[in-house]
Amino acid sequence: MALSDSWLRGVNGKPYAGPSEVSDGDGLSVRVSPKGVVAFQVRHVVDGKRVRTSLGRYPALTLREARIKADELKSGVAPISASGDEPTPAALFDEWFEKYVMRECREGTQKYYRYTFSSVKNRLPDRPINQITMDMWLSYFDAISERAPGVTRAVITALKACFNWHVRRGTINMPNMMSLRARDVGAPAKTGHRVLTVPEVAKIWRAIEASRAGTGNKVIHLLCLVYGCRLSEARTLKRQDLDFESMVWTVPAEISKTGRPIRRPITSVGKQLFERAAMASVDPVYLFPGQGEGNGPLEIHSCNRLVSRLRSSLGIPHWRIHDARRTLSTRLSEMGVSPHITEVMLGHTLLGVMAVYNKHDWLEDQAAAYERWWTVIQRELGVATGPVVAVNPGHDV
Repeated sequence: MALSDSWLRGVNGKPYAGPSEVSDGDGLSVRVSPKGVVAFQVRHVVDGKRVRTSLGRYPALTLREARIKADELKSGVAPISASGDEPTPAALFDEWFEKYVMRECREGTQKYYRYTFSSVKNRLPDRPINQITMDMWLSYFDAISERAPGVTRAVITALKACFNWHVRRGTINMPNMMSLRARDVGAPAKTGHRVLTVPEVAKIWRAIEASRAGTGNKVIHLLCLVYGCRLSEARTLKRQDLDFESMVWTVPAEISKTGRPIRRPITSVGKQLFERAAMASVDPVYLFPGQGEGNGPLEIHSCNRLVSRLRSSLGIPHWRIHDARRTLSTRLSEMGVSPHITEVMLGHTLLGVMAVYNKHDWLEDQAAAYERWWTVIQRELGVATGPVVAVNPGHDV
């Protein structure tokens, strides 16, 4: 049915239990929150692609005005609001993410923005951006800082990139929050200092194997312990990244944090872990697939959930799986492995003259260092030699 002024007045500002989206027809609809917040939106085509654009909230925007704006958008004419109101920050972010981030940025960057804003986007001031005062912005950033100080700077940096994009396109005027600097709000992300002891590594290993996580999720974290790789490098691993003839695992440039491929040797323990995952995976592309066919790699939240459960039960000081990188580098340095070898193992970019002239990846030296590290772990696990064993396979689900 078509929308009516009487229906809109009846639901506005009152508890609402009906459909979250109600159509007016021809692409125009309203979204109604459980608290009775009514917002107009329109589906239309831009550059051959269907998009959804927020028009404004009722009653500041009347039904008649919303229909006019919707018709203008569908005809390709930028709508002009009589009140001069601009879109909300959330609407601006959605458009920037869809038209710029998803088209121009790497997959890792897309996931970074999606993850960063997953819990803070719905807290953005819900009013036209030109009506948001500096006090409102500071209250928003302060609220984030109370919960996650290190996230605030990432949020303000991303929002400024988003709003700059819209300013260049003429969508909005320069918002007042653009004068804020990232260091004006929140706190810098803390640099990690945690280095795991060898007994802690063994304890985490046993806990992973004894968990009820699926085989893929287990192997991802075991790879992080033995390779010191980033979680994303293991999680997004494709079958084609493994060359068992040359015994090399290549992290593609689009996954690598430095934007350059990372080559690591397939070690004895690495080979067995890769084969273990391959036998459990039914996906033709990803070694660690997500739920359902064709859904890409295992989602980051599944990995985070496993570590969170392990942390609560292990009884050791707070740790993250990322600490395995610092642990590998530190323990190998204690064994006399050269710094440039550990840097290459971690996928870091070498500095100074070596970065310019030396493109070698020292695969043999890496392999020797990895085998030494695995021997240390095996000894602590009580299996100093021989094949990798699951201390307690647990239940694969």
